Amino acid sequence: MKATGASRVTLAAAAVWVFGLVAGAPTAQADQADDLIRQIVREAKTRPEAAKKLLAAAGMLNDAPPVQIRICEEAYKCGITGPAGYASALAALAMLDKAAPDRADVWSARRTEVHRLQYLRGDRLGRMVAGRTYIDALLVQAGQAKKKSNWADAVMHYRQAHQVARALHLPQAGAIFQSIRTAENHIMVRNRLKALAAALEKDPNDLTSRERLVRTYLIDLDMPTEAAKLINDKLDAALRANVSLAAKEAAALADADFLTLGQWYRSLAGQTAIKPTKARLLVRAENYLRMYLEVHTKKDVDRLRATTALKAVQDELGRLGVGPSLGEAQWIDLLALADPSQYTVAGEWSRKGSQLQVVCRREGLMGLPITAVGSYDFQATFTLVRGTEAVVAMPVGAGQCAAIFGGYYGTKVALSMIDGATHRDNATTVNAPSRGRWLAEGAKATLDIAVRIKGDQAQITATLNGKKLIDWTGRQVSLAWHDTRAVPFKTFGLGSWGSTVVWHTAKLRMLDPADRTLRWVSKDATYKPSSVYRSCPPQAMFLTGRGKLNRYGASVITERQSNPHVTVTLRQTEMIKRIILDHRRGPYKKRNTPLMIAISTDGRRWTTVWRAKAVRQSYLIDFKLPLRARYVKVSPTVTDRTYLTLAGIRIYAPGR
Repeated sequence: MKATGASRVTLAAAAVWVFGLVAGAPTAQADQADDLIRQIVREAKTRPEAAKKLLAAAGMLNDAPPVQIRICEEAYKCGITGPAGYASALAALAMLDKAAPDRADVWSARRTEVHRLQYLRGDRLGRMVAGRTYIDALLVQAGQAKKKSNWADAVMHYRQAHQVARALHLPQAGAIFQSIRTAENHIMVRNRLKALAAALEKDPNDLTSRERLVRTYLIDLDMPTEAAKLINDKLDAALRANVSLAAKEAAALADADFLTLGQWYRSLAGQTAIKPTKARLLVRAENYLRMYLEVHTKKDVDRLRATTALKAVQDELGRLGVGPSLGEAQWIDLLALADPSQYTVAGEWSRKGSQLQVVCRREGLMGLPITAVGSYDFQATFTLVRGTEAVVAMPVGAGQCAAIFGGYYGTKVALSMIDGATHRDNATTVNAPSRGRWLAEGAKATLDIAVRIKGDQAQITATLNGKKLIDWTGRQVSLAWHDTRAVPFKTFGLGSWGSTVVWHTAKLRMLDPADRTLRWVSKDATYKPSSVYRSCPPQAMFLTGRGKLNRYGASVITERQSNPHVTVTLRQTEMIKRIILDHRRGPYKKRNTPLMIAISTDGRRWTTVWRAKAVRQSYLIDFKLPLRARYVKVSPTVTDRTYLTLAGIRIYAPGR
């Protein structure tokens, strides 16, 4: 319906238009939207006034996103024609962010343009305020360009920001100039990389080009796995050995390797004058030296060398203005992370100040929202108020188990489960002396657990009240988690059985830098299954790890169909380094099928990046190089009509 005559398009008239737009077919919607835009622009006195009215009409179109986007884009075009319309232009872009998040880069660029106009056309005070906002927007643009490895655009945005910062005499001009230098160095390194790769392709026996290419990957790009691919027997033996070690995950290194790599990266830092590159190499050296001191406690010459080297590295980082690295091994207070309202699995949990109490007739369990794959130390103090048993659930490399203290009526300490054997009778079971009990009611207990990961092996030691009771070494895959206890895979948990326990403290120190620096990027994502099995709606635990599984031991179950799948959409495109996938548990787990994972940046073109070689209850997938993706799709590898059942997924990206 159209407004007639020379009447103005009021809010009420726009509402009539909106009703017709929402109710009409897509083609009719587009035609009527164009009519409405022309009517408003024609009857408005100025373009900024038209922007305001278009924005009001767009606000009524939440049920017709394509039309809303069309009108908002026109509101933006009208708004940027004069200072009176800038606020409307920014409001239109905010609406576009919600209506079309897949075009976030476009809206960000247009927002930067609005801030540029505000800066150029403002008075003296207005330029100062708008200039700061404009600089922030340019830095966002530069950051987005860096994520896409578009360093030329990054340099352009940094230069524009530096020009404004200098004009306004802002102190951040120096930091922005350093960002320009860093981005220009990336361009120079990329050009050098192409030239060296071309030279090596032309002559594979060119040792000079090969060594320079190895050092470029290693020093300038921080990509030791790529550097390792170029190693051959003709290169220097020390370089070959160190590059091979640097390409390995921390869990696969021997204790002495940490010291070797720490000293080597310190020497590499002395070979570059680029501040960010030098700082990154020193941080790597610091991480390796810290890990060596964590695992090598013997007071000998090697420990003294590591201590001296660590102090020298920290002093140099201080001179560069770099604080403690993200990789610093610090104790994490687990009880501070525990929220009974969100992470209770079983039993009655309550908080008493900084302490936690569990009361349970049978099982009592709370998950803790933190994961670990490498080596770590765990310490806790607790009091058994009533009953016999306290439990710590813990991840161990590719496996997961529980340490039981006072199980089977208080008489046993053991790990559960090992190769299917429970704590009642396996290689770690230790019986209480003289048919007594390990835990006394009302007495405060101290617990120390150390987990060390070496390749596919693991060593677990547990000390209760100063007495070492568990010392187990074996394959990580020998360890499994009891089916009925729904703590998310690779996370920690505290619990009990038929007892009342007060946990006074619980803290964790992770020794693998990856565990400390990876970001959990899927906890605030969204997901969509290809279908939903009857009477089994999806559970929140699939992404958040909170809550419980359904009666089939899953969070998501599809109907039986060809190509069933679940697609996870992250909030933004990320460089994915690790995925933890939890299959269905419980008595139905024998029906599980092998899984595979595909990724995409746009939700249309998919690349399969992982396939399970065997059916397991849980999978830990670490990619050697981070993979760029926003969409992650999980599906069975079988092509027949089947169900897809999943308990949970967690996706991690490197820390920023």
